[in-house]
Amino acid sequence: MKPSPRTEKLPTSGNTKRLTLSERLLLFLSRDPGAPDYEAAIERRDLGNALSLVSRVFPDFESRISGKVILDFGCGSGYQSVAMVRSGASSVVGVDTNLETLAKARELVRTMRLDHKIELTDKLEQRLKGAFDVLISQNSFEHYADPAKSRFVP
Repeated sequence: MKPSPRTEKLPTSGNTKRLTLSERLLLFLSRDPGAPDYEAAIERRDLGNALSLVSRVFPDFESRISGKVILDFGCGSGYQSVAMVRSGASSVVGVDTNLETLAKARELVRTMRLDHKIELTDKLEQRLKGAFDVLISQNSFEHYADPAKSRFVP
């Protein structure tokens, strides 16, 4: 069997390895983690539209999260976390690396008086491992060059 003719340096690991066809396709379709957000990702979010995209993809989304403990990975300004609690989630832990955005999310949660149902943090603590029924990550993974090495994972 002839080896693949394409060997590339993976952008985040510094190691050289032969990429599979799926890895090459994913790399081709991905953008640089440091690039600015796509226009759709910077669309103005509010409580009225916070779940609109995920609800279009999963029309029964609200029933799927009802009574569940949710991890909102890349929670941003917190609108989606608040909307999920208001839609029936038991509780939400929102995680984000952007401390400025996380401060805005905390203010929103305080304003909505949902501090007892929503916890916001910049890293997952060991005590939370295995604590979630549902994990949602919308428009966030492209911000991490190497998610497996992120400081989120204990």
